[in-house]
Amino acid sequence: MFVSLGYTLKDGVEIIVKGYILHPHNLHETWIVFKDILLIDLYSEAHYRSISEINLERVLEHLYNKHLPGLHVPSTHVYYIDRNDQNFHVSFNHKRKKLLNPRDIKVTKHSLKPITDDEFHLQRIDQAKALMAKLV
Repeated sequence: MFVSLGYTLKDGVEIIVKGYILHPHNLHETWIVFKDILLIDLYSEAHYRSISEINLERVLEHLYNKHLPGLHVPSTHVYYIDRNDQNFHVSFNHKRKKLLNPRDIKVTKHSLKPITDDEFHLQRIDQAKALMAKLV
């Protein structure tokens, strides 16, 4: 499933992240893949950006709190594919703002690790790309 994520800065500039939520068959996991990060300026012109230029915590909170409320966060894998087709695994820590409210996930910190020789994530990112190609 495709989702458009993002937020608006104080000056009216929008950050938009193209995201995919994938549920591969025979696995009890959810894969989230971020691609094509755009900054839409005041003149409605799109400018590509990298993941390091955005508030990724805010995007992750939007995703989990609005699109995936109640999902067991440890059963998800989050990936980023940049414009040069380089693959990254996004890991993050989170906590619930309110103990019993599944819509209140707060991301505390994140890290971005290139996927080069990690067979576990290489296999998943290849499968994710195949699933995304079927959605287009």
